[in-house]
Amino acid sequence: MGVFGVWKSGGERSFVIQSKYDSGLLNKREVIVLTKTDLLEEKALKERIQVLSKKFGDVIAVSILDDASIKGFKEYLTRLFEGLMEASNES
Repeated sequence: MGVFGVWKSGGERSFVIQSKYDSGLLNKREVIVLTKTDLLEEKALKERIQVLSKKFGDVIAVSILDDASIKGFKEYLTRLFEGLMEASNES
């Protein structure tokens, strides 16, 4: 599934969701990863994260120029995969 967000001047937001995969994917957990976040002002980034979080759930902001964001993303993925492994072992 692809989610494409467009922010226009004046704060208008629109989303387009496209799916060309099995509809079963719609029931799986989604993680939105925003990259190149160093190009945004902090206020704009927080706004985007807030909007996307309400609509889609987990949103992670990453910039290759920000070691803390890379470390946080790594830790998030580790916790996510550990949880999936535990759930798989319980089945």
